[in-house]
Amino acid sequence: MEPLCQETSETEFVLVKKIIEREFGKKFEDIFDYFEEKPLASASIAQVHKAKLKNSDKYVAVKVQHPRVSEFTKGDVLVGRFAARWAEWIYDVKLEWLYDELEKNMAQELNFLQEAANINKIKELFKDDKRVVIPTVYPEYLTPKIFIMSFEEGKSIVDSKYRVKNNIKATEIAELLADVFNRQIFEFGFVHSDPHQGNLFVRREKVDGEMLTRLVLLDHGLYCSLDKEFIYNYSTLWRGKIY
Repeated sequence: MEPLCQETSETEFVLVKKIIEREFGKKFEDIFDYFEEKPLASASIAQVHKAKLKNSDKYVAVKVQHPRVSEFTKGDVLVGRFAARWAEWIYDVKLEWLYDELEKNMAQELNFLQEAANINKIKELFKDDKRVVIPTVYPEYLTPKIFIMSFEEGKSIVDSKYRVKNNIKATEIAELLADVFNRQIFEFGFVHSDPHQGNLFVRREKVDGEMLTRLVLLDHGLYCSLDKEFIYNYSTLWRGKIY
């Protein structure tokens, strides 16, 4: 299953270029000085390209939604829901709720305006934590199907070669992950809901004169908001398990 994190089918560059020009209402050459035709990563909904904006020396990440993906996902949900109902009738196991959740979540992930809002919110929540890196959205390049954000360096948390080269212990990454997600769950009530290895990067660098191992959080299309009652009950559950 590992390749599915970042290596699914890709949209051809010719189509990507057309989507960019259509969504931004500008010629491709008027937006970028440099654009890598081969995507850095491609998932089921979108793919990401490395580029440089016109008259800029900084790299950006361009996230482009695959064409017609919203139509295909609707069909997938309908087929899955039919299969779930059939399984419920045959085996008396409740499964249709899975597709209720999928339908709700897909609507969020397919709207990049929502993802940009999620990025801005979680970035503000972690603004005082130097260990956490969240991309910066370019609001002038934002539509429901494509957006541009800062390009953030890093390697997957499962990249053992990078960890060894930079003297990063697995326990250090585990503690960092636990702390970052505990804050999301118990403090913020706003939780990144797609935390697989393709969306969790680390990098080792100096920040304000201090050498830090930093967690780069990517792909903010899906978040879960927790109310105070749930947070209290969940906290009580863990306290009961520990004590």
